[in-house]
Amino acid sequence: MNQKGVALVQVLIMSVLLTILATGLLKMSFGTHMLVTKVRHTDVRKQLAEACMAFKTAQWASTSSPLGACASGTCLINGKTITVTCVGTTKANFVVLD
Repeated sequence: MNQKGVALVQVLIMSVLLTILATGLLKMSFGTHMLVTKVRHTDVRKQLAEACMAFKTAQWASTSSPLGACASGTCLINGKTITVTCVGTTKANFVVLD
């Protein structure tokens, strides 16, 4: 094999290796970005649910209902609807809708 052929094979092998390396780095970078985005959205939803829970707790405290009573309903905070569903008298489920 002549020198030109060896050089071409070497360039081909190096370009394939660099492509594999670049693909791996991009996957790691975008994977981290997606994880941060998912965590941020989860945190925002948790804050909205806690704000609705605080509003509902204040609402429950201002009524003459028995201690531990739960009131189902919805809250509208920052354009998002949070639905409160009571489970018994001591637990409430919150669903955040966009």
